[in-house]
Amino acid sequence: MKYDGIGLHPKVKELLNRYTILKDELSKLIEEREYITITEIPRLESEYKFKVGITEYDCFALKIEMRAMRHEIKMRQNALRNGQNISDEEIKSRIELELKNWKKQIDQMNEEINKAKIYLSGPTLSEEEAKELKILYRNTAKKLHPDINPDLSEDNKILWTKINEVYKDGNIEELRNLSAKVNDIEEDLHLDDENVLDSMSNRIVKMRNNIEKVTQDIDKLSSEFPFNMKEKLNDKEWIRIKNEETTKQIENLEKKKVFLKAMLAEF
Repeated sequence: MKYDGIGLHPKVKELLNRYTILKDELSKLIEEREYITITEIPRLESEYKFKVGITEYDCFALKIEMRAMRHEIKMRQNALRNGQNISDEEIKSRIELELKNWKKQIDQMNEEINKAKIYLSGPTLSEEEAKELKILYRNTAKKLHPDINPDLSEDNKILWTKINEVYKDGNIEELRNLSAKVNDIEEDLHLDDENVLDSMSNRIVKMRNNIEKVTQDIDKLSSEFPFNMKEKLNDKEWIRIKNEETTKQIENLEKKKVFLKAMLAEF
């Protein structure tokens, strides 16, 4: 930094110490929020889809299949009632049109399950590497995150964007390289200005506001899916019961499907 604390007014020193403490706190909170968003949420979403989402997909797909069967029964009944002939091709076309959005949802669920399998089978960082990644990101955030450093140069904004990209990719080697560049960046708090007390006080107020906002973001993310399923996804008994309940639902639907098949066979 561009100051050494020598000759500073005691009040300025006090504000500077408070600012430094808040800056450290905010950088930790920002790193926690980013870790939840970039690492935890994709992992938990993938775990949910892999551990319980497959049976949920089977159940949902069966429901849509039965919905199509009910549509066909209704169309054939109406045709008979009105003395009309309706071809199999026309029935198929109408059903596809009416269930178009449902079909998209099924395809999306299937795609998400396949992506989850790929994600969970991909390479992961060791515990030590993951810890280092978090520390490196936190330290760079102190100097480059816009909520902490609102007066970034264009070059530093570009550098911060690169840091976020490599952090998201889990590229620890590149983050080490970028972190080395960040170490040379100095923050100018303009401690020699006449209005330094007001300036530091304003910075502290903004820092506290940002801490409150990021804390709220973390609380919101932690209370929502999939983060609120974290403990359950580590509970083998809960997973077993959840899949068992969905399987029973599928079995009941299969019984009803037999009845629908019998009705269609009458036409």
